[in-house]
Amino acid sequence: MRCPRCEKCARVLPVSSAATEKNKQGIVPYAQLLFAARMLSCQHCGYVKEWEGKKVAQFGDGRDWYFGAPLWLQVPCCGELLWAFNDRHIEFLEDFVGASFRETHFGASLASRLPKWMKLGTNRAEVLKCIEKLRLLLVSE
Repeated sequence: MRCPRCEKCARVLPVSSAATEKNKQGIVPYAQLLFAARMLSCQHCGYVKEWEGKKVAQFGDGRDWYFGAPLWLQVPCCGELLWAFNDRHIEFLEDFVGASFRETHFGASLASRLPKWMKLGTNRAEVLKCIEKLRLLLVSE
């Protein structure tokens, strides 16, 4: 995410390892991970802020869920905002947008929640160019 003070790349991480402790089935419970206390820290200017795990700010608008600051990985694309959380998210977007054949996804799948403008074949080339811009941002952090 973008540091609220210096606008450079900052990190948001769980405060304790308890947030990623697995249960008896070897799974980290989703609510435990989602609502674990977080810390925002910027190695560039030293900014630090803590989030206590009370309420998630907002999902899916190009902002960090916990602190509400803009994500580091975002670029304007096709009159919209293309954003990603990390390299795995970029890879997923690239695989989906670049696929010559897409299966129909229903329900709660990530692909079913992508915006229509991103799924349109007419936007494919532009979206793939923008995904490459996200990759360059990832390298520059």
